[in-house]
Order: sequence, then structure tokens, then C-alpha cells
Amino acid sequence: MAKHANVTQPDDHGYQVRIVRQGTEYSRYFSKKVWGSDQKALNAAINWRDMKRASLPKKTPYINDQPKNNSTGVNGISKVIHHDKRRGTKTLRYQVSYRTVDGRQSVRTFQVGRIEDVSADQDLHAFRTALLFRKEYELARSIGEIFDNDRFGHWKMERLY
Repeated sequence: MAKHANVTQPDDHGYQVRIVRQGTEYSRYFSKKVWGSDQKALNAAINWRDMKRASLPKKTPYINDQPKNNSTGVNGISKVIHHDKRRGTKTLRYQVSYRTVDGRQSVRTFQVGRIEDVSADQDLHAFRTALLFRKEYELARSIGEIFDNDRFGHWKMERLY
């Protein structure tokens, strides 16, 4: 059976169409017995899906009312204020997203320190280090080399940039 978006075959007796718009689900089941054959039920499901999609508002991306406060403007790098409820502390960190050698998604965190103790120099140092990490990762990936992140182990004590 060819794949059709929003159309599934939950059992051997028919097809199910499900469409969700703005939190509301629209669904309908098309029985092979009622429609007379497998192909007629599938065609009816596809036609219903197309008509329902045309009558519904277009999909809109989720838009958060609150502006993000962790954006750095650099792809793959986020500035995060982490709140530890247990300790009652807030820490500033930069997180860099990248993929490991085996293709898994990973995050490297450059934690600056507690918000009340962080200087502008420490903040800038962590950001520049995160930026260098991401650039070296992208360079290694673009030329087909394996990215080695070991050199960032002592990033707080030395300036790598």
C-alpha cells in the first residue's frame, strides 16, 4: 500500500483519516464493506482528507507569546539560564548542539556560573568558546574529519580563541 499523509489503515476493514488544526482533531473512518472495495474506501478517504484540508485554516507554526531569552543569534548555540529549584540557584550556561561520530544528537555545555557571580568577561569568554566549539565542529564535518572535542576540556582556564 502506498503511503498517504493523514491516512492510515488501523485494521484490515478500512482506512482512518486524522487531521489536527489548532488543537482540534477531525477524523473519519472509511469501511471497505460500506464503500464496496479496498480501493474505493481508500479513494473516499483521500478525497475526504483533501476536502477537509481545504476547508480548514492553514497550519501555523507554534508561536510562543514570550520572547526567547536564550537566543544568541548563532545556529546551534543557546544561552540558557538554568534554575535549580532544589538549590534555589540560577546558573548561566551556553549550550552547543552537535552530532557525535555515530550520528547521535549531543549537547556540549559551557557553564559560566551562578548568575549573581558572573562577570561580563566570564560571559563573553564562555560565549566565544561555545562559538569556537561550534565552528570547529562545522569545519570538521564539512571536510569529512572526525570532530575531537577533548581540547575544550579545560576551557575555563585557557582561552582557545
